[in-house]
Amino acid sequence: MPDESTESRPARPGRARLGPYEIIEPIGRGGMGIVYRARDTVAQRDVALKILPRSLAIDDTYLSRFRREAQAASKLKHPNIVTVYDHGVLEKLNYIAFELVDGPSLDRLIRQEERLAEAQVVEIALAVARALQHAHGQGVLHRDIKPGNILVTRGGDVKLADFGMAKYVASSLSFQTTVGRVFGTPAFLSPEQALGADDVDARADIYSLGCVVYNMATGRPPFQGDNPFVVIDQHRRMDPVPIRSINTQISTALEAFVSRAMAKLPEHRYQAADEVIWDLTLIRQALRAPRNARGGLSQLVAALDAINVVGRKIRAAQASAVAPTLRNRIIAAFLARPEFWLATFVLMLIGAAALALWAGIRLGAASR
Repeated sequence: MPDESTESRPARPGRARLGPYEIIEPIGRGGMGIVYRARDTVAQRDVALKILPRSLAIDDTYLSRFRREAQAASKLKHPNIVTVYDHGVLEKLNYIAFELVDGPSLDRLIRQEERLAEAQVVEIALAVARALQHAHGQGVLHRDIKPGNILVTRGGDVKLADFGMAKYVASSLSFQTTVGRVFGTPAFLSPEQALGADDVDARADIYSLGCVVYNMATGRPPFQGDNPFVVIDQHRRMDPVPIRSINTQISTALEAFVSRAMAKLPEHRYQAADEVIWDLTLIRQALRAPRNARGGLSQLVAALDAINVVGRKIRAAQASAVAPTLRNRIIAAFLARPEFWLATFVLMLIGAAALALWAGIRLGAASR
């Protein structure tokens, strides 16, 4: 089994074991110990095996966070959330066996490419929003949404990981926030988390997702400073530099989306992941409209500049701080099937013109 010396240096293939897990090599290191590539000899599959060192297990804070991650993540079954296969204690070592993701973290991807194309930004954000929709529906708040906790497979699938800061909503068992204690990563922290509030809800995760989108689009977090306290204060008091002043290739709609997601007051943000998915889907459709133009009605759709329509819709919803209105839903329906509605409109015009012509002929005949 891995002992203290095994946890500090690479293990030789086949030499170290922990129960049914054959340790192959270390693939990551963090504040909660080392993650190994391992072989589950019972299920006959490779896994990511996270082991909490004994030196940290004696600290109740680290131990409770490790167990929180295992329990929260194992409760969630979703294609955009890293699957927990197994967790527990073997040979006096706390461990979690995860799905092994064959790709880098989003943080590494941003460092490699500096800025991501808007279409990729939207796809990644949509995947994370769907993961949050599922987690929040199960009463789990992530509370540490950041690029380092988002994994992108070589095939382009997106997986949300690391529920070590998770909180169960309305649970007597839970891992409730201690009043005045800050949870999360400063660069992606919501203002209410920065204040150490004990009533943080799903809208804090939405704020952090807005920060991640900003980071993907610009290559840098929304706020930066010499120390974490400066960054935390900026989240509370300042607005970030507008995205399009850094990257003019980003649409006005995505800029509006980030502005609403990162509103200082939770009641001015998206109120649930469902709303986030709604608007991101509209942005994706609007971005595709010009590329899909083939002629006729499709060219007319592109000429209407659908992305600006989406941007105005998002800004209007943010200004009113309410759920999408009937007017906004009508706009959304148009953007979802523009050719159908334009064809309907043209046919109505033709019908109205034909009716007017018929009425004119009848009136002319009657006047003779």
